[in-house]
Amino acid sequence: MSARIMLICERLHGDYGVCAATLLTDAQTIADARAYGARLGWYWSPQVRQDLCPTCSGRQPTRGPSVVHLRPEHDGGVQ
Repeated sequence: MSARIMLICERLHGDYGVCAATLLTDAQTIADARAYGARLGWYWSPQVRQDLCPTCSGRQPTRGPSVVHLRPEHDGGVQ
């Protein structure tokens, strides 16, 4: 069985609008999901205790590979 962790940006825009951005990950922990999201411009804001997408956080995604190995030691030795 596999689990998926989704980061959801629900930042309020104006009086009624809410951002609907989501990021679906195959991470095994929330910390791993946020680490992957950070490479794509997502930001965990401790002040509002919320994940913010690149647009709402004002951060640009870093350039890099499409697949990010968060724990390469668990890849079964595949290089």
